[in-house]
Amino acid sequence: MNAEHQKAFFAIRILMAVIAFTLGLGLASEDFRRVARQRRAVAVGMTAQTLLVPALGFVVAKVFGLSAELAVGLVLLCACPGGIHSNYYNKLARGDVALSMTLTSVSTLVNMATLPLVVFLATKVFTGDGEVVTMSARDAVGELAFLIVVPLAIGVALRARNGERAAKVERAMMFVSGGLLLLLVFGAVAKNGGLMLAHARAVGLPVIVLQVAAMGSSYAFASIAGLPESQRITVALEGGIQNATLAVALAYALSPEPSVAIPAIVYSVAIYFTAAAFIPIGRRRVPAEPADEALSRT
Repeated sequence: MNAEHQKAFFAIRILMAVIAFTLGLGLASEDFRRVARQRRAVAVGMTAQTLLVPALGFVVAKVFGLSAELAVGLVLLCACPGGIHSNYYNKLARGDVALSMTLTSVSTLVNMATLPLVVFLATKVFTGDGEVVTMSARDAVGELAFLIVVPLAIGVALRARNGERAAKVERAMMFVSGGLLLLLVFGAVAKNGGLMLAHARAVGLPVIVLQVAAMGSSYAFASIAGLPESQRITVALEGGIQNATLAVALAYALSPEPSVAIPAIVYSVAIYFTAAAFIPIGRRRVPAEPADEALSRT
């Protein structure tokens, strides 16, 4: 590893720790206490998030014949926990916001444990010899433990000790992590602009198909499970909205191939449109609360 690569790897490690710390700051104990009150809905949502969505990633990558780098990147994205902004979309779509917050928190912990297994399964399926992800499985687990679990635990501890202060720090750290990620992406584009643009075109349609399939199948699964409409909307949005910021950082941390991050980069832009298209569906199917009706008349 030359000096330039060492600097980039150091920056990625800092970014990973910042993202994990920020996620920890957002994990409120109340979100986990709700698990006991919404056991069935949480079980359905986590099954969709942890099993159904990664499986769709494999299927979409195979159907579209993506290159090994893009396929691994797509599955890596699907293995990540739910994105925080899913809570906002749930509010707009009249989903169960409390359930959304619970699923986001639970998936942050659960998917961190399942992520290494899913990623290395993808590496074996699409490359056979592990050439995309150059770390061994043991090294990758150790790296994830050091860069994610430790900062995540520190963030959780700070949130438990002083929730108001943690909320302020969380807002600041979101700007810091976003800025670091933009610098990382811009640097990669400056060095590999033509190649990354070509890959972005190749993965655009598969990413949109994945988003629609993830939301549609998650909604269908929640319907079969007999959840009420507001919770079906929530499970659908949680299944469709992944933490793309974490996926981009992980892609750079686990692979020397910059194109592994392309699916997550494209996804982070496209999801705003596909998730927004789900809002009128929810508003049409879920009755408005009295406060919403009063607001609409003003």
